Amino acid sequence: MHLIPIGSKFCVVIAHFVGIIAGMFVAGKISKTSMIPAYIVGGLMLAATFFNIAILPKELWFTLSDGILVIIGFLVGKSLAKKQISK
Repeated sequence: MHLIPIGSKFCVVIAHFVGIIAGMFVAGKISKTSMIPAYIVGGLMLAATFFNIAILPKELWFTLSDGILVIIGFLVGKSLAKKQISK
């Protein structure tokens, strides 16, 4: 991991952040009646990101930013998915 450029690591952090938001939004858009699909997508993305953090050795900035941004992404994705649910 120490040979990978910092710019590439930054792109991974941004991809995890945007991926969880987009995934939860699309799941809410498709479901239209339930938040369960959005929670499934969000849960899988959270699990995959934290598995990645635990398994691969990285710098502290990468670990912290990836963990924090994926949690923020989950919360943003949750609110966007809720707006897609019709009651």
